[in-house]
Amino acid sequence: MAKCLFMLQNSDISKTIQFFQKNKNLKPNFGFLNLQDHSYPYWLKNRPQLIHLSWMFKHIFYQRTRFLKRNIVKELSELNSIETVKSPHFNILDIGCGDGQFAFFAKNKFKNIRILCNDISVNNIEFCELYSSHFNLTDVEPSIEMNSNDMQCADIVFAFSVLQYVEDEIGFLKSIQHRMNSNGKLLLYVPINHRKIGWLYMILFHSFETYESSQNRKKIYSMVQLQSILKQSGFEISNTTYACGNNGIRAQEWTSNAITLISQSNVIYKIIGALYLSLATIPILIYQFKDKFNPQNEQTSNAVLLECKVL
Repeated sequence: MAKCLFMLQNSDISKTIQFFQKNKNLKPNFGFLNLQDHSYPYWLKNRPQLIHLSWMFKHIFYQRTRFLKRNIVKELSELNSIETVKSPHFNILDIGCGDGQFAFFAKNKFKNIRILCNDISVNNIEFCELYSSHFNLTDVEPSIEMNSNDMQCADIVFAFSVLQYVEDEIGFLKSIQHRMNSNGKLLLYVPINHRKIGWLYMILFHSFETYESSQNRKKIYSMVQLQSILKQSGFEISNTTYACGNNGIRAQEWTSNAITLISQSNVIYKIIGALYLSLATIPILIYQFKDKFNPQNEQTSNAVLLECKVL
């Protein structure tokens, strides 16, 4: 099965490229979310708990999701053992929270945290409010602004896959610093290098609108650039964890191939994408499993999690 899919990605595909490019202007809809305005369908607003289906899919198919969840649990467990001695609560600021996946995951694991979910999308914030209200999560505050009095001293700030969409990184990071306490920590997850392996992924990436292009990604960073930006912003890196090596990249690309096709409005693409995903599921999981046992470094990885403290 894996061999067949490998041959598919590396076969003669000139006709396929032309076919895809003719339909380049189709508007994508990634699962439950319309990327044009981050709007949610009415049925999901009426039953916000159904977002768990999307989160479950991401947990299975996106190595990044599990990687970040593991590190959230690790960091909050360490903080919980320290902060509960001084106070029954500690504060989390989730910047670029999206549909709230990581904020609500953290709240489910640690009942004694207060979270401010921040996003520039009104639709994302409205959905987080609906979800919080449905589950009566009074310590979760979705907000379009970062001016809550409760979050002037955040103990931990999540900024996952946000920096690459920001025009003024230094100004953005300094604004985060002003909302952290003196011992606070910034967890900054950033894609780096953007290495591509599969031919099919490269074709689809350039033929269709993807999440990165729809959100107007500004740049791809190197570690040297990130270190310089953080230093100018008043942060120092206390720990670096690389993620997504060669096998992880393959798994991510195969998943992205399927999701890109499924997300198109053309029914034929949806069927092809669904069939592709059904065939690729086992190889994707195998690649993810193998990636866990391969040491990652700056050259081989496509992402990095930086633990940062205020200088």
